[in-house]
Amino acid sequence: MAAQAGTGNDMSFLPLVHEIIRGMDMESPDVNQKITELKTKFQKCRTMVEEMPGIDCSEEEQKQQIEQLRQQVTTKTDLLKKYKNLCAFELPRS
Repeated sequence: MAAQAGTGNDMSFLPLVHEIIRGMDMESPDVNQKITELKTKFQKCRTMVEEMPGIDCSEEEQKQQIEQLRQQVTTKTDLLKKYKNLCAFELPRS
């Protein structure tokens, strides 16, 4: 379980916190290592949040972007329906 806590994109903190508390109760020498792992995991999460698209926009700006995208989808859907309903050209058979 200890190997799973700090690997990959797993961002669950509870198992690592549990290991730290258990290690403190048992006066385990690897508590400092677990604390360092937890700090590293927090830093990775901070970095991931900072890199998220749209994080630099306010809530109102994000709502405006969503509305613009919805309008684009509606317009493109209407155009597709229009083009589907147009008469198809018949190609001469050779």
